[in-house]
Amino acid sequence: MSEVDQEQKTEEPSGKQVSRFREEGDVARSADLSMVVNLLAAVGAIVVFWPFISQTLSSYTAFALGRLDAHETAPFFALEGGKVAAFVILPVSLVATVLTVASLVAQIGWNFTWKPLIPNFGKLNPLPKLPGMFFSGRAVVEILKSLAKIGIVGYVSVNILLEELDHHGRLAGLSIDELFLRLGQIALRIVIHTGVVLIVIAIIDLFYQRYQHHKKMKMTKEETKQEHKDQEGDPIVKRRIRGKQMESARARMLKAVKDASVVVVNPTHYSVAIRYRLAQDAAPIIVALGADHMALKIREKARHLGIPVVSNPPLARALHAKGKVGGYVPKENYRAVAELLAWVYKVTGKVA
Repeated sequence: MSEVDQEQKTEEPSGKQVSRFREEGDVARSADLSMVVNLLAAVGAIVVFWPFISQTLSSYTAFALGRLDAHETAPFFALEGGKVAAFVILPVSLVATVLTVASLVAQIGWNFTWKPLIPNFGKLNPLPKLPGMFFSGRAVVEILKSLAKIGIVGYVSVNILLEELDHHGRLAGLSIDELFLRLGQIALRIVIHTGVVLIVIAIIDLFYQRYQHHKKMKMTKEETKQEHKDQEGDPIVKRRIRGKQMESARARMLKAVKDASVVVVNPTHYSVAIRYRLAQDAAPIIVALGADHMALKIREKARHLGIPVVSNPPLARALHAKGKVGGYVPKENYRAVAELLAWVYKVTGKVA
């Protein structure tokens, strides 16, 4: 993404934009934080399991020395040594892995997706990324961060070594056990001190990565408009769909007019078709209603089918205002509709 393109991203990312990035596995996380957690977890696990580790290694050493006279081959010792190494490394690796995964979940939440594993051969071409790798603000920050880590680790390590030499003298003259114990203590001090500093750097880096990721997810005004249009639907398409739906509804109503017992009209504006089957309907049902052009269509259809068309403006207006197609006639209009149906029965000799 060029600087010019990034400057055009002035709109906050939508929920859909955030979800799209998460589905792609593009989330804000600090690789430094995961690395430091992994390192400290491994060191902590070694310290906790050291009695078990030392006992296992001592047992293997005694076993190996005891088998030297048995003329065992080098592959035998290598295989046994590999088993012991795996047995020793397993708890340390398990603790480090669990805590590293926990640090990732703490940073980004649970985000299981296969998309980052799908091959994308377009990403294999390094040429488009070269300017961003060496000539961008992000690249400068990464370089400065790496130099800071190297400098801090080196400074802390040298100071701890000098301090140990000043307080405890030289390491020469110590027995093997004392030497390894002293070196282990020094290494542990270095790891703890540098680890604390690196955690501070990693936390700062996490906030920086979140800021950069939020900036990356921002959208241009055009993208925001397009997403809104996609969510709401194209107005032209929506109008066409509504038009088709209304046409279908009108066609169904006109088809239902054939079942009407009577059509009550306000001669110029409203038409309401009413059906009543004595043995079928619990109450009179409105099968079609319309205004203006649709009212005219209903009247024409009724006359073509020989269905009585009765002018009663107050009743037509009331039924059109409160009635629904497929619903019963409103209760307040029962009496007027009953009188109308009785008149139709008297004139035609049938209710339906």
